[in-house]
Amino acid sequence: MRHSRLNRSAGIVFALFLLMVLAFVGCGGGSGASGAPVSNPVAPAVSVKPASSSITTAQSLSVTIAVSGSNGAATGAVTLASGSYTSSSATLSSGSATITIPAGSLSVGAATLTATYK
Repeated sequence: MRHSRLNRSAGIVFALFLLMVLAFVGCGGGSGASGAPVSNPVAPAVSVKPASSSITTAQSLSVTIAVSGSNGAATGAVTLASGSYTSSSATLSSGSATITIPAGSLSVGAATLTATYK
């Protein structure tokens, strides 16, 4: 495998391919105002925006997650996971939260981040 001097001096650079998987934990179901079961809960819209699409292993990465539903901004919390890394839970404020992944927490190469909304 051939490496350039720029790559050696800059560190190993890897791209983040975000595959967002939304897990519904504790949302949906329940009952409506009349006490009748809710049979068709609406899935929220989720966007995941990393501050950068490419980082070195010595850099942290901030990721903003926005969640909205049929009634506007969602409440609750989100987490991010990739390989052996799992973030602390971040509370949504006005429907969004930012999680900073510490330097060295992601594997070298392409990383898949899984966002979980609770």
